[in-house]
Amino acid sequence: ERQRDRERETATETDTVREGEREWERNCKGETPKLRIGQYHQREMMAPMGDVLHLLVILFLTEIVNAKVEDFKAAGATAPGDIIIGGLFSIHEGVKKSPDRSAPHASQCVKFNMNGFTQALAMIHAVESANRSPVLTTLGISLGYRIHDSCSDVTTALRASADFTKEPTTDCRRGANTSTCPPPIMAVIGASSSEISISVARQLNLELIPQISYASTAVILSDKNRFPTFLRTVPSDLYQTQAMVQLLSDSKWTWVGVITTDGDYGRSALDSFVSQATVSGICVAFKEILPDSLTSPDSESAVRQAAATLRRHPNVKVVVSFAKPTQMMYLYQELIGPGSG
Repeated sequence: ERQRDRERETATETDTVREGEREWERNCKGETPKLRIGQYHQREMMAPMGDVLHLLVILFLTEIVNAKVEDFKAAGATAPGDIIIGGLFSIHEGVKKSPDRSAPHASQCVKFNMNGFTQALAMIHAVESANRSPVLTTLGISLGYRIHDSCSDVTTALRASADFTKEPTTDCRRGANTSTCPPPIMAVIGASSSEISISVARQLNLELIPQISYASTAVILSDKNRFPTFLRTVPSDLYQTQAMVQLLSDSKWTWVGVITTDGDYGRSALDSFVSQATVSGICVAFKEILPDSLTSPDSESAVRQAAATLRRHPNVKVVVSFAKPTQMMYLYQELIGPGSG
């Protein structure tokens, strides 16, 4: 019996070797080999791993493709006209922060800003008043507007400026029905933040679209070589800081603190103020810099730190602020709140 078992094992091994030789020959001839069940399952388990990775990459790229400029919501307020004026206002105070590992999507605006909303209404009222004026009615010309919410965010504002500068469709260029082809944006009103105005101005410069800001005061915006189409109705920080230093000197306040924001406006104003204060013999006891965005995760801790700095300098009777009104309100609440001493 043992001899018979050995003969059967030898025959099985011989058949396996011959099957392997035949499979090798088929591979060399380009034929499809016949896999054993064990081999099939081994390769079947290995193949899906690459497929899963490919599937994950495709899904992630699909989410990125879906997060295009087209996802950006339509303008908050529009009105037809022969001449269209764009508007950019901070109707919200910030955007909702996305998780670090999430796919990019259009930002969600948070914290309604009444001042920005009022400014947008003021633009609408100005356009409607102009349309009722004898000058435009005599000429038979009407003004329209296209207003966007910047959400106090540079990226959101750039999406709006992309809408202002987008090229007409092929049908519109070929002279299609004008009712479906709105006229181009001839000028843009805004923004309030210097940081947003600087970013938007670079994009509007490409199309030579005039931009008129009602609140951006950064000194850099006065450089016509870099911002040829930018205009504003307020003076730059250079004159603002000069007036503040003159006021401090006349009042004999020579020991002050400074609170500013970490943005183009705050940094520019801080540098201008410190340089002029030094010349006038005014000493700066401390400089506290708050996050420029009100929705920044570091905003609360920065306000607490600024309040602690103020408490450590009781001899400082004057604080110069280049921060936003909402940030100063939070700072006052921190100073007079429970445990403030």
